[in-house]
Amino acid sequence: MKTLAILIWVLPSLYLCVGGISNIVISKSFENARMQPENPRTGEDGNWYRNKAEQDASIDYENMIRLYPMYNGLGTTISYLLFLMGFGALGSIIRILLNKMNANNPLPAESLIPVVGVIIGIVVIVVDEFLPEFKYQSGKEKFYFTMALLGGLYSKEFLESLGKKFIARLDTNPTKP
Repeated sequence: MKTLAILIWVLPSLYLCVGGISNIVISKSFENARMQPENPRTGEDGNWYRNKAEQDASIDYENMIRLYPMYNGLGTTISYLLFLMGFGALGSIIRILLNKMNANNPLPAESLIPVVGVIIGIVVIVVDEFLPEFKYQSGKEKFYFTMALLGGLYSKEFLESLGKKFIARLDTNPTKP
């Protein structure tokens, strides 16, 4: 029964993660196509393309939408949140599986741990906005899926560390009575 519950969490998480990564890669392909010199062409579908790279990116996008239709209708923010939630849940599931392999350290309430991972996936964006060291150390690209995956993997430790950072930040800005 527990294996079935883990599968119920793993499959949608993987689906969201792979779809999100595909969406990011294709977005980067469109950005790269805009940087290349213009060489107008008409595709087999009758559409006009700026260059070969844009045509290839459009074909990739159409193929992605066939496999992941939810990324077509959603806005960028919602699809990105789903993507991070999937990585947070996946990290939590990895933690459960690692603890099952190491039977000396069982986790309580295993069925709720992926829910915590999903929440941590969302919290990653909030953390980025409120704690500047995360924002500036992540580079120019805002891909937080690694932090969401690790946050889900180390849910308890992630939340404890986050609490300490917020308390330290509040202590550095005391209010005067």
